Amino acid sequence: MSLQKADAIIVLGRVDKHGHLTIDAYERIRHAAELYKQGLAPVIVAPAKWWYKLTYTPPETEAGIIKARLIEHGVPEDAILCEETSCDTMGAPYFLKVNFVLPRNWKNIIVVTSEDHAQRTTYMFHKVFADTITLQYTWGNRVLTDHEYKKSLKREAKSLHLMESTWIGPMTPGDHEYLAREVFVQHPGYNPNATIDAEEIERRVQAQQIVTA
Repeated sequence: MSLQKADAIIVLGRVDKHGHLTIDAYERIRHAAELYKQGLAPVIVAPAKWWYKLTYTPPETEAGIIKARLIEHGVPEDAILCEETSCDTMGAPYFLKVNFVLPRNWKNIIVVTSEDHAQRTTYMFHKVFADTITLQYTWGNRVLTDHEYKKSLKREAKSLHLMESTWIGPMTPGDHEYLAREVFVQHPGYNPNATIDAEEIERRVQAQQIVTA
């Protein structure tokens, strides 16, 4: 993947049910640090608060954990920005846009994810940003086993299908405030009084019917 220099790199995290970074999250962080050291961007943005499906409040935000790992990979502390509000892939581009991209007038961002997460990431970032900035997507090495990778692809496809068919489908690309108006008020990660919980969202994800190759 040939990348152009950008205003910032955003490295998407991923945690397990215990709130620990997964093996592919560590690979994302390594890859983001390497891109920084290659001079592709002056800063890295680390999201998020914590995954909304966790059943406890972690002692440190996911962004803080990612920041610590980036520093271990040689990224200077003052080159790392933390976004500590989002709690999923829907929230990450929204809070990146309103808290960093618009205030700093960034025009080009490199998004670091994993190959199995790329389609849903691309969909959500396009919905939030449309063509207002240049978005470049990249990932490092595949570190999951074939079984884990195929399992992840299937779940990602189901999650994307749920996004497209319900919450995010009606959203006009670029209208990021749609998320605040229509989605976050229904989401347990952003509204403690939401009428559905994390378990119900997962049930709806798993109930999606998709066609796999």
